[in-house]
Amino acid sequence: MSIWRSKTRTTDRDGRAPAVFDLRTGGCLLPKTHGQDDSAEGPYTEAHRCGAGGDVGGAVRRVVSIRTKLTGALVAIALPFFLSACSVFGGKAAEEPAYGIVLADGDIEIREYEGHAIAWTAAAGPFEEAVGTGFRRLFEYITGANAGGSDIAMTAPVLTAPAEMKAGAAVLEPALGADDGESPEALAGPGIGGWRIGFVLPDGYTAATAPVPEDGGVAVRDLGARCVASIRFSGMLDNKAGEVERQRLERWIEARDLEHAGDWRMAGYNPPWTIPMFRRNEVMVTLASC
Repeated sequence: MSIWRSKTRTTDRDGRAPAVFDLRTGGCLLPKTHGQDDSAEGPYTEAHRCGAGGDVGGAVRRVVSIRTKLTGALVAIALPFFLSACSVFGGKAAEEPAYGIVLADGDIEIREYEGHAIAWTAAAGPFEEAVGTGFRRLFEYITGANAGGSDIAMTAPVLTAPAEMKAGAAVLEPALGADDGESPEALAGPGIGGWRIGFVLPDGYTAATAPVPEDGGVAVRDLGARCVASIRFSGMLDNKAGEVERQRLERWIEARDLEHAGDWRMAGYNPPWTIPMFRRNEVMVTLASC
């Protein structure tokens, strides 16, 4: 018999030898006495009436209660680490806008999205610098830099798209899906001077109901229901890797004679501590129809 022994021992009312508690079952074990079956493994035998005297039974109950509380405490401590591990190794990290898959072809999907709201900002500069500036600005917005000081849950994905430049500044508009020919057609190249960064707001928010940003460089826009083509890839998300995938997706779209709005953007779904090979990145573009 394998015994998980507690350091807590007790004697019965007659002062007999101390009992050892089996923590697996909550049972009580007593030393064998002369004449008992010696064929059983170990020096202890189960005491079926161990708790009859009250003292040992109470001790057993206390040990079991302590064990239950310790188990609960360990689960509570371990759960955040488990959830962090899930985000380290990929997996769904946050709420995403609702969509249905119309067609799937390997890493490429055509999706039909429901309408949702997005908080946008724009910043001039190279990709990493501009995205860092925009991310901080939007993060401040969802953590209280708004009318009423409201907190808004972080969702996925974080969107990045080339921005039109005017007088050296990145222009926040046009919104995604506006086929006006003003925004850059590629995700990398000398013609890109700035970037638009977007946080998708949780379900239920609209431009009318979302807290008003304190920063005038942040704007909340409604994005209506639409058809989107996307291509998925892993690794570090930057505009050069995104451009490679954009060209792949564009070839796929052209081979099927599909019309698109030219509003190319990248989507990142994971926190920065996710291992690159497990990350979910996408390039997206709005289609004329599904």
